[in-house]
Amino acid sequence: MRSRRSARVGDRRLAAAAVDWPATCAVGQLDVVEAGSRSRRRAFTGRAAASLATFRDLIVKLTEVARQEPVSIAIGKMLDQSGYLQDLRDERSEEADGRVENLAELVSAAREYESRESEPSLNAFVDRLSLLSDADEESGPATRGCGC
Repeated sequence: MRSRRSARVGDRRLAAAAVDWPATCAVGQLDVVEAGSRSRRRAFTGRAAASLATFRDLIVKLTEVARQEPVSIAIGKMLDQSGYLQDLRDERSEEADGRVENLAELVSAAREYESRESEPSLNAFVDRLSLLSDADEESGPATRGCGC
């Protein structure tokens, strides 16, 4: 999900500024969770603070999921619990349907990765995807594909 796009958390949508703010803090060596905790005291009030706290809680929960669950399960839970997958389904457009298919391929690639690796981890899987993406850019569109 792009940082400029509103993030869906439950029935709330966070403004782009609220989504960008924790990321900006993280760049400045302030942890996103810590930034969210501090935001409740200072930067945001009312609904914005509640939405940011909900977002922070989701990130904390999904971080635990990523540590405890297999990669493919963790990705599936992230897509589901973030509301991103449901938003795409609700959109009912050709572009959204294509994104849903791509996400299904991502989960499938994670399952394949798990079956090949002796100690699979979400970090290693994301690193592998990043390397494959870099290789795709260098080789051009004719050779692109998911070789996870």
